[in-house]
Amino acid sequence: SIYLGQEPEWEQIEIEPVIQETEICTYLLPQNEYEMEFAREIIQIRRNPAYYAYILEKDYRPYFQGNVLRRPNTRPMATREGLASIDNAIAFLKTTEPNKNRISQNFGMCLAAKEAFDEHAPSGSMAFPNSCGKLRSFATELSDEVTELCGWGGDTARELVIFSFVICDGDPMKRNREILFDTRWLRMGICAGPHASVYRRMGIVNFTIEFEPDLSKMRDREKFKLIESKTKPEALKLADALAILNETEPNQDNSEERAREEQRRRLKEIAIRVAVATEKLIAPTQSQ
Repeated sequence: SIYLGQEPEWEQIEIEPVIQETEICTYLLPQNEYEMEFAREIIQIRRNPAYYAYILEKDYRPYFQGNVLRRPNTRPMATREGLASIDNAIAFLKTTEPNKNRISQNFGMCLAAKEAFDEHAPSGSMAFPNSCGKLRSFATELSDEVTELCGWGGDTARELVIFSFVICDGDPMKRNREILFDTRWLRMGICAGPHASVYRRMGIVNFTIEFEPDLSKMRDREKFKLIESKTKPEALKLADALAILNETEPNQDNSEERAREEQRRRLKEIAIRVAVATEKLIAPTQSQ
């Protein structure tokens, strides 16, 4: 709803794990608490801009002294525009309709953001990262529209998002804000964490409409080697069934009839296990 002065409603959302499913495995991309907060703030500010107008008006605007923000128990923050940039952001957020489309994190896009982050954050580089170039190299299917944002600073993930992507201090075009609130985006990839500079923190987010990663193009990446993987139970059963083929042959002391009977038993067991194990693996492919 549009902000009318009273405190807007607030609903805390849960951040789902960033996973990639295959027929055999489930891959889990690890994220720390700060990254999950960063992702949550991006999703929530798009869904509930009125609440963020309320936050800026209540928790930030009263603490400007000239062009310096001096909130209690926080480091002073120098700005170029001072109150003008805050008032501009508040006016924008008050009149922006909530985005009903749920944007979700994408495995390959997050991996691209993590690679770009690692190339800049440890050295304190302020060069703009190129996570979009990386995610293009990971894709089997990718929308034509792909873009990214990068921000620095703030004591919290919320402040990084608000100041870098919404207030956009010093940018008269407010380009980051335009990108963040673009209603077309359905997929995003993020990475955020410590940055070896006076800004202390850095966050990257890339956006697109549709993206399907190609795991074969990612497996040789250093970041991919750190990703957790879990083999699906059906695949384990299949592997177990096929392993029977390598079991020791019946004892040569057995009669020919007993040998044939043992062979039939083993083949029947294999057939049953393979049927059970592949049922769930094949069904999704057939339904597509």
